[in-house]
Amino acid sequence: MNPRLGRILHYANLFVLGSVGFTPMLAAMTKAGMSFPGNWDSIDLQGVEEILHQEIEKARSMFEVSRT
Repeated sequence: MNPRLGRILHYANLFVLGSVGFTPMLAAMTKAGMSFPGNWDSIDLQGVEEILHQEIEKARSMFEVSRT
């Protein structure tokens, strides 16, 4: 397995589970030597975070519908 992919999945799981916020997740990834595009500013990152939350909510809704 690719170690970098493993770290990405680890942080993504923590984010989806609500164990870590988006900004701390990015900080941890940066500290681990992983980076996001350097030309992104805080507004870009807020937009990405909003999209991620929307997609997570869509996925939760799909799974709730399929359970019933």
